[in-house]
Amino acid sequence: MKFRRVLLSLAAGTLALLCLPSAAAATALVDEPGVADQSASTAKVYFAERETEFLRWLAGRSGSRAASRILDAPYRILSTTSHQQIRNDYCVPATTTIIDHFLRGATAHWTQNQWAAYKYNGSPLWTDAGGGSMWVMAMGLKAQTGAGYTYSSGNTAISACDRTEYAIYQKSRPVAYGLRIYASGWPNYRIDHVGHIVCGRGFDWRYEGRIYIDDPYPENAAPPLGYGSAGGATYGQKTYAKSVVIGGVLASASQQVVY
Repeated sequence: MKFRRVLLSLAAGTLALLCLPSAAAATALVDEPGVADQSASTAKVYFAERETEFLRWLAGRSGSRAASRILDAPYRILSTTSHQQIRNDYCVPATTTIIDHFLRGATAHWTQNQWAAYKYNGSPLWTDAGGGSMWVMAMGLKAQTGAGYTYSSGNTAISACDRTEYAIYQKSRPVAYGLRIYASGWPNYRIDHVGHIVCGRGFDWRYEGRIYIDDPYPENAAPPLGYGSAGGATYGQKTYAKSVVIGGVLASASQQVVY
């Protein structure tokens, strides 16, 4: 299946929903380049502060990490609880719920519907047909959980991996990736998706490198949530080669990571 990019007027930081079975061939804009420039001014200030903190950690890590054997490379896996998205356009609320559950526990975390209703200064986390806003996700997690979540766009393969390590290894919290998925390059997936968000719960940089995700989307669920027998077994805790997940980030228009 091929998707052509079209110019749509979408909210800043928006990812398109996992395509409905009835609209699987439709074109959609995954997100917009430069979305960070369109976020709220208060969010920009906060993200800049967190970026300074991240860069300080990165400089210290780079300065202290001497050349070592591949088997000495860092790795860590967090224990998340899977949440299947309850709508086919709920990958943002569902991923936020997975992270929230990890941070606040089974009885305190918000539901998908609660996260879908969240707004930051009037900007919605869930944008209906547009899918969801990742910078609002970061601000919501910061506000509701007390964890210092932040947001970045325009990531390279190296910076996406560095932010993954910073969050999971240094800060002991999951990340969220904004992806474009081409099924030909993704195990488990059988259908292309112009936009999807998943929780990153672990990494292992030894040898070829792996990323452990918690995916809220069941591609093989019955329509209208999934594609039935035409879909793959995508839901839940999965392990992918680092190149697959990071390639999905780079394939999107604005390469977003919430960490």
